Amino acid sequence: MIYNHILVPYDGSDLSQKALFTALDYINMYDPKITVLNVEESDTSKYMFLQAAQASGFGQDPERTFEEGEVSEELIKDIEQTFGPIDGRFNVVQMTGKPDQVICEYVDSHNVDLIIMGCRGLGAVRAAFGSVSTAVLRGANCPIFVIK
Repeated sequence: MIYNHILVPYDGSDLSQKALFTALDYINMYDPKITVLNVEESDTSKYMFLQAAQASGFGQDPERTFEEGEVSEELIKDIEQTFGPIDGRFNVVQMTGKPDQVICEYVDSHNVDLIIMGCRGLGAVRAAFGSVSTAVLRGANCPIFVIK
C-alpha cells in the first residue's frame, strides 16, 4: 500500500520521537505528506498531566488553546532540536482538545491514510487516565503503526 498522508501524534516523549523517525523513513519509500500533530489537553481536570509534561521540559500552558495553523515556538524548538530544521519534510500542527478525539477527527477531516504513534506518551501519569493509543486504535478509520 502506498501512503500519501501520514499522521504522527507528537508529545515530545521518546516513543513519539521514535514514531516521527519511523515516519521520516517513509519519505524515501513513498514521498508522503507527513503531519506532526501535537494536542494540548483541554480538560483542566487533567492538570496533573500538564504539570508532568512541564516537568519533563515540554512546557505546556494549561490555559493556552491552539487553532489549527498556529504552533508554539516551544514545540518547534523541541522538534528542531531532535530532527533538525523543519524544512518541508513535514508539517507541524498544534491543536487543543482530548488527544484521542482530536487525532481521530484530524484523520477523518484531512485524508490521513496511516498513523504512526508511540504506545505510551509522557509517562505514568497519563496511563492513569487511559491510553491515547488504545483509544485511537478503537476510533481511527485508517491503519495504525504503534511504536513500542
